[in-house]
Amino acid sequence: MRQVLGAVFGLAVLAGGFGVAAPASAAVDEHAAYYNACVKVSPGLKAACACRADAAMKASPELRADIILSMSNPGAYAAKARAGKVPAAIIHQWEQFSADSARQCHVDN
Repeated sequence: MRQVLGAVFGLAVLAGGFGVAAPASAAVDEHAAYYNACVKVSPGLKAACACRADAAMKASPELRADIILSMSNPGAYAAKARAGKVPAAIIHQWEQFSADSARQCHVDN
């Protein structure tokens, strides 16, 4: 019986470990996407882009996606905004993120 419980516990731990790996990998991908889009728009602000990418990881996934889209494909983001597909809550979060990260990263908006 102990062997069965041990095996079940071991499988649960392994399954949990695999479950954690995917979000961590996704976060790394989002961080890189934010940084790369930021540097493309502001090549002279690599340190600020790194700082803001770190700060963006604390924001909602929807906000991160919108910010990345706005930097990497401004036309697509503008079309999304014109179509009313950017919720007011995200706009408010973006304003707050922009002010907070500018202060934290010592950059002007």
